[in-house]
Amino acid sequence: MLLAGLKLSMAQQNFFNVPSSDITVKNKIFFQEQLNFSSEIQSNSTVSYGLGNDAEVGVNLFNLYHNYKQFVVEHQHDPFYPYMAINGQKKIHLFNTITIALGTQVGIAPFKNAHWGTYTYLNSVHEIAHFKLVIGTYYGSKAFVGDEACNDWFGNIDFLSRMGLQTGIERNLWKNRLILQADYISGKHSVSNSVIGLAYAINQRWIVSGGYQRNPYQHTNAAIFELTYIPRK
Repeated sequence: MLLAGLKLSMAQQNFFNVPSSDITVKNKIFFQEQLNFSSEIQSNSTVSYGLGNDAEVGVNLFNLYHNYKQFVVEHQHDPFYPYMAINGQKKIHLFNTITIALGTQVGIAPFKNAHWGTYTYLNSVHEIAHFKLVIGTYYGSKAFVGDEACNDWFGNIDFLSRMGLQTGIERNLWKNRLILQADYISGKHSVSNSVIGLAYAINQRWIVSGGYQRNPYQHTNAAIFELTYIPRK
């Protein structure tokens, strides 16, 4: 999608939860802050740096909770939080409208006993005109997403039970500035959410997004707000 010559097609890195597999411009810095409002406020922060050659690296601070009175600085069972992580992603172009991307988020919940975890994924990205579709698979460790299975097919095989499916879509609705977004992560854990919402391009650098999130297995709902900074080429 274009806004004054800038490709927005979710250089947002995430639709809401699913990585959109856009890559940060070389030698530029991308920033995104996501707030989920439910019984608590959940903060997820991402900073990425473009390496060139369709690759990027960055840092994350996931699952920083505030209970409307104070920050919750530790959670001592799966999934552990808050999580400090590094991220990396590499994209490969196959055809004009199809690419694949391999990415990972590897981190640690540092309080008391350290707990390492990862969320690693492989996405196929399809872009046609003003429509984008991402379909992928992921591996989520217990410390990162929770002890519950990531799929309904291999529940008795530990490694395979940590693998799941993820998908996301976006569609231009109005003047290439108002964009419909939705995403889904499979599983029965706390990260296996469905989200639908809208993104609005304020200008060439800033995007605000809002959506509704539902996790039927955890019986949770949340309102999502995102603020995204996209560097110019």
